[in-house]
Amino acid sequence: MDSITVDEWLQRTARTSTAAQTYRSIIQAFIAEEAACVSMLYWLWYVQAGQGLRRLLESEQAAAERKFHGGSHSISLGLHRRLGDRVVLSSPVASVAQVAQADGSDRVSRCVVTTGGGQAYRCQYVVVAMAPSLYARIRFTPSLPSLRTQLCQRMPMGSCAKVCIHSLCVLWTWRWCGWFWSSMLVMFLRTVCLSACVLRVLWTFGCMGVWSYLF
Repeated sequence: MDSITVDEWLQRTARTSTAAQTYRSIIQAFIAEEAACVSMLYWLWYVQAGQGLRRLLESEQAAAERKFHGGSHSISLGLHRRLGDRVVLSSPVASVAQVAQADGSDRVSRCVVTTGGGQAYRCQYVVVAMAPSLYARIRFTPSLPSLRTQLCQRMPMGSCAKVCIHSLCVLWTWRWCGWFWSSMLVMFLRTVCLSACVLRVLWTFGCMGVWSYLF
């Protein structure tokens, strides 16, 4: 399944063009990527991790239901307050080196992380949580596998704006509301001549309303 994209799968299996376009819009809304650029194996893993497509689409007891007061970044800020000086800021990492055992064995005993300012930190494990395109700014010893390096070079940073709309009532549970609001907003956006990508987002909102109507 990793050898084909979702778009190729849709071309082979979708019975109507409307169904295929609806599915493409769902993928755009979830992972901000075109179906032609998404591996079918990755998409199946994504849906399985979310416990099914319906749970990903629903608003109650669903994958994206929970929100945080102050934003999800408040979790990082809270951890920073607890850890105190053990969190080092404004110190970009320059290199990550794996240091072998003193007895010459192959098992790695520790890692050394060095910042641009020359500070070195020794640890047992290193978790590199950053965009793949930024890996080139860090010198790894030993070097990363060639396939990993090629992957990082071919995964540039994208651009995505995700908007969360809060309403006093659950609008999309009304049978006519999904298409009504999407139609009204599309007419407004066409009037002010906004980009076509925003229109695709509104199309997705309309499809989600129809999904709620049908199921």
